[in-house]
Amino acid sequence: MTRETTTTLSYQDISVDQLDELLATEDLVVIDMRDTRTRQQGSLPGAQPHTDAVVHALIRRRKRDPAVLVYCYHGIQSRDLCRFLAQFGLSSIYNLNGGWRAWERHRKAARDERPGRAATRPFSP
Repeated sequence: MTRETTTTLSYQDISVDQLDELLATEDLVVIDMRDTRTRQQGSLPGAQPHTDAVVHALIRRRKRDPAVLVYCYHGIQSRDLCRFLAQFGLSSIYNLNGGWRAWERHRKAARDERPGRAATRPFSP
């Protein structure tokens, strides 16, 4: 006899293309799980460093069910915190797929595509 188990995500992975819309959400809580050194290189708007105090505050506010975006460097470690928060009844939890690195690539591509900016092409004689 085989036993099938279905794993249901208790959070939603979002792409960098969906990020601007989510960042416009009122009362969004943004948690940056990266270390201090990498956070100093930049962070998403409104991001707070991941601390026990931030997590405990979210758990206390769970009846208001705030939207929560969690990200890390690659979007892998942040999934653990998303699952953890969902155990306390938070239902609007989002993980940035690809993490900070994906956002950096997306932002760089957007800068390179701006009007008036010449595209970089390999030299060909």
